[in-house]
Amino acid sequence: MSDPLVAKTFCSLFFAALDDFMLKVLMVASVFSIVLDMLLASPEHRSHAWIEGAAIMVAVIIVASVGSFVDWKKEV
Repeated sequence: MSDPLVAKTFCSLFFAALDDFMLKVLMVASVFSIVLDMLLASPEHRSHAWIEGAAIMVAVIIVASVGSFVDWKKEV
């Protein structure tokens, strides 16, 4: 049982935010996008085929970070 007076760390809040179903779906979609784009792209386009998947992953990290930061500021 956790002590209600102890604040949660930012990392624990970040990983809790990543537990959201939609963020999990987006993370899987970004990995599939990177893998499929790298496998199916022509050799000339492979150097920038990963950008869409990486952009999805960056968006997921930003959303989880902002939500975690807001929750962390409420805890402190």
